[in-house]
Amino acid sequence: MSNRKKVDHLRAQMADTDKEVLRLLEIRAKMARDVGTLIKDDPSASHGLDRTYFDDLIAHGTGELPDESVKQIFKAIYAACASLERPARVAVVGVEGSLGYVAARQVFGGGAQPSFCDSPSAALEEVTRGRAEFALVPFESSHEGTVVSSILALMQTDLVVSAICELAAGVALLNHTGNPEDIEKIYATAHDRVHCESFLHKRIPRATIIDVRSPAIGCRFAVEDHGGATIAHEQMGDIHGLTIAIANIGEQHDLRMRYAVVGTRLSSRTGKDTTSIVFTLNDQPGALAAVLNDFATRGINVKSIMSRPVPGEKWDYVFYLDVHGHASDRGLVIALDEIRKYTKLMKIIGSFSTHC
Repeated sequence: MSNRKKVDHLRAQMADTDKEVLRLLEIRAKMARDVGTLIKDDPSASHGLDRTYFDDLIAHGTGELPDESVKQIFKAIYAACASLERPARVAVVGVEGSLGYVAARQVFGGGAQPSFCDSPSAALEEVTRGRAEFALVPFESSHEGTVVSSILALMQTDLVVSAICELAAGVALLNHTGNPEDIEKIYATAHDRVHCESFLHKRIPRATIIDVRSPAIGCRFAVEDHGGATIAHEQMGDIHGLTIAIANIGEQHDLRMRYAVVGTRLSSRTGKDTTSIVFTLNDQPGALAAVLNDFATRGINVKSIMSRPVPGEKWDYVFYLDVHGHASDRGLVIALDEIRKYTKLMKIIGSFSTHC
């Protein structure tokens, strides 16, 4: 058999395998719907976000697919089926089509029921009042570090971070054809226009830029306008059937963002966790040194530390700390109990997998 015939034979086998994969996925989807029917009147029975799920799957593989590819494929399956089981009500910081919206779809699937808020505190309030099960708030930027407004908002609640979703924050120019030469109008939010205006002036100087309230609205206009394009995250192109004309445009093309999934309970321990803590110190010599030394003597690695002024207080500071380990780890439980003697206030912001 010639190589050409062997390739054709293998491609035919791959097509048959894809059909079998689809058949099994539809069985999985039906199971999710059945679970949803059974737990309809008992929201507490929802499975939640258990990141050990992906590690267990990878451990059962043969290694033919890279671990990261396995994780991404099953994240999509997990999110899609979770939305069939019980669509999550999620309070998102941002507008429809924003990066927060994309993160919500990545975590909870396309069936998630988002509500949009203008600040982290407003999103957390939705969960506190029971109008949403989770909040999705910006947590860390690869350019500017921790998002302080989210940390300060979390300090005021009993809610905790249970997972972190990381994604590229860069935007693309999307249109019907994928050809920049076809673009006559560009629909863009004021924010995206500011960050991309210099790029657009150089690459597509003849295009008219039209303001829209959200990336989702821009996508809808671009879908209806053959000469139109929009600035949005590339995943919005998949949602609306648009093609990438130019990828990674603007001044923040290399930016990555982490969003925190916030709820009422901590995630389960994975063995690869980070715990975030905030505290204010007693006014005594060596208090901060004592806190850090307590972690060190117990072999707990402090990954990062920062301080910010306490809102409404003069010359008082809140410290934010990331340490290796889960809040339920015995060593960390003992350390946190010990350092309370040096603090006026201490709160566990959350424990979450460092690789989700």
